Formats: sequence, C-alpha cells, structure tokens
Amino acid sequence: MYSGWNHQDSALHTGVAYLADLGPSSHDMYFNYCATQVMHHFGGFQWLDWNLELREHLLATQSPSGHENGSWYFVDKHGVQGGRLYNTAMCVMMLEVYYRFMPLYTERTVDQELARNEEWSARSRRNVKPCEFFP
Repeated sequence: MYSGWNHQDSALHTGVAYLADLGPSSHDMYFNYCATQVMHHFGGFQWLDWNLELREHLLATQSPSGHENGSWYFVDKHGVQGGRLYNTAMCVMMLEVYYRFMPLYTERTVDQELARNEEWSARSRRNVKPCEFFP
C-alpha cells in the first residue's frame, strides 16, 4: 500500500479479506499493529469491524490498577522480549492510528488539503483578537 498499490488491486482486496477473516490477535501486538495500518488505510466496513473489535479488546485488557495502571502486557514472542513498555507503545499506536497517518486512498489531494488549511488559517487570523497578556 505504501509503495503505491491501487485501491482496486485484487491482491489487496484478497489480503484485506484474509485479515478481516482472521480478526485482531488476542496477544500478538506486532501483527495487530501492522494489520491495523492495512485495515485503516483500506477503509470500508472491514476497517470499522476490525477497529471496533481491536479497540474493545485493548480497553478490556488494559491494566486497571497498581503501578501498571493504564498499560498492557501480552505474552508472545514479541511481548516477552519488549515487555510492558513495548506492549503499551504498540497498543497506544494502534489506538491513535487515525491521527498518525493521512489516508492513502482518498478523493482529496494534498493540494486540496493544503488549500483548505490555508483558507482556514486566513479566516482564523482575521477572527483572532489580540491577547491581553501580550502587546
């Protein structure tokens, strides 16, 4: 996908269908991290189902108390090596996937997005009142 696969490519559709059938792993966060990026970028109902299942699993398995409060730890080949810090970092990156990556397949172009941001910035500057704390 990152190397320019067409969204309509049959191999991509086959891979997404395979991941959707597997669903998120209950313990392999490295698999989940990679698969979540694929599903997010592909979009559609497969992404919505994947995201709901993964999010619910992560929220249910987050440590609720003690010095581990808010962290994750899964026992698998990666989790044991990386420990609680690795597991927590992977889980947080999956939960924030919407904010970390621009969509690969969208009808809006970068130029359109830049123009929209410039328009918003110009409007914001006109409506900004001087701050009373700074001359």
